Amino acid sequence: MWASGIRRFDVAVTYWVGGGTDDKFGTADNWSNGVPGTGDVAVINDSAVDILAEDYATAFGELRIGSGFTGSIGVVPADGEVALSVTCDTVVIDTSANAYIDATATLVTIEKSAHGDDAIRLTGDVTTLRVLGARGTVVLGEAAALSVDDLEILGGRTAVVEIQSLTTLAAAPVSMDEGRLEIHGMAVAATGRFDLIGGHLDLYGGSFDTATMEVWGRFVVRDYRDTNSTIGTINVYSGTWNGTSATADTLTISTLRLYDGAIFDERNGLLNYIYSNGVHFAGSGTFRAATSRKITEAS
Repeated sequence: MWASGIRRFDVAVTYWVGGGTDDKFGTADNWSNGVPGTGDVAVINDSAVDILAEDYATAFGELRIGSGFTGSIGVVPADGEVALSVTCDTVVIDTSANAYIDATATLVTIEKSAHGDDAIRLTGDVTTLRVLGARGTVVLGEAAALSVDDLEILGGRTAVVEIQSLTTLAAAPVSMDEGRLEIHGMAVAATGRFDLIGGHLDLYGGSFDTATMEVWGRFVVRDYRDTNSTIGTINVYSGTWNGTSATADTLTISTLRLYDGAIFDERNGLLNYIYSNGVHFAGSGTFRAATSRKITEAS
């Protein structure tokens, strides 16, 4: 009996050896078994070369970047490209090297990254993006567009994931249990569910008109938004929403529910939070009201 999830042995594996006359991904002599083709696994590990930005058009199976790689990928522009562009089923990044990758992939897993503000830059079209252990910042959708159908930030206590204005989450679920997520903007409004269990969300921008944010026990949301926007539903389950630094004129929340141990702090001096359907208490939550907020109790 064969267990599911075990790698097949009928695929070709080709290793980066850097024997070519240039440092391009698409140069055959840079690979032990030639450039990766359909179904192949490309492994970059034992090298310190700066692999140039390039649009590699041939689809292949997997790209694996190991901890033995200490150069960079796609950081050095070439042929007008500003990232290594690949189409493959899976990308696994487990390296202290900087990598700028434009990926069309079913799964991208980031297990480790370099330190720094732009350790990994990711653009392209990704079904599932899983960040497990970055040590620096993973920048999404800044230099070019990125579409993600499922975002998971799991077990990466030192991970920082930065969502920029060319990122599309749309209805994608977002799950997070450690690290920090910064949302600076989005290409279109997010409409999915944010399960925020542990870590921090720093909210600088973005649109969440019909999205639902579930804020759990150890999670802290820090709201820095300076542009008017709306969030569909916020449920705070013993987590904290800190709105003391929000400076927009109006920040609308369609539905806000506070459960036992929840804290919602709107005290920024501007009285700018608007609760379309009021504030609902489902336990002993704490609502820290702005000065001059008029509160009436509804039965």
